Amino acid sequence: MGLFDRFRGKKTTKAESDSLRDYSGLRMEVFDQDDQFLFMAVLLILQDATPELRQLADAPDIPWEIGIEPFHAKLRAFDNIQKLAIHLEGIVSRVDEDVLKIERLRLVSKDNDRAFFRQGINAVGEIYFTGDPDAVSWVCELRNVSAGGVCLRIKEEDFQVGDELTLRARLSPEQEISEFPCIVRRVTPKRGGMFEYGCQFVNLNAADQDRISRAIMEIQRNLARRSMGR
Repeated sequence: MGLFDRFRGKKTTKAESDSLRDYSGLRMEVFDQDDQFLFMAVLLILQDATPELRQLADAPDIPWEIGIEPFHAKLRAFDNIQKLAIHLEGIVSRVDEDVLKIERLRLVSKDNDRAFFRQGINAVGEIYFTGDPDAVSWVCELRNVSAGGVCLRIKEEDFQVGDELTLRARLSPEQEISEFPCIVRRVTPKRGGMFEYGCQFVNLNAADQDRISRAIMEIQRNLARRSMGR
């Protein structure tokens, strides 16, 4: 089956385009057909129902070669109103430096999956049991972060699945120290008496969500600069 065979004869109707307006303005993680992460962008549904992906402010530039040839893209975001992960797909092609258009955009599914793209991170923070900031806190190493959660490494096995914690950390050098409530979802023993805790962010406000997204983009931008020798 060719790349575009699955989309033939499936033009998006006006009703379908109107329903997609609910997702206009969401930050999208964009992947190729092989689930390789490409970039983050904001989805906009224009007045004429045309969907576009636009460069986020202060984000790493979307490589120019992406979209010169139309490609099948998978888009993923988290809708905080519905509390669901949104999965879309369509044919993406370049319009100009900051804009890519999407043809045959369609909703694939909505589910509770928060397994967003994970960005490796090199940072240290501290955690404490939520609601008790003056009690004992634990120093932790941040291994990776995503829009949905964070992986922490600690030398102690002091937490269990379901524990409600608050992470206090600076997610990138450009940001101030912030606090993020989370719940332990996974505990994994590691060598040397270390433990990794997979934590899901909960009850984040818009500022917290923006801070996390910007941190991921700042890390990507710094990595891009290093790879280019800047």
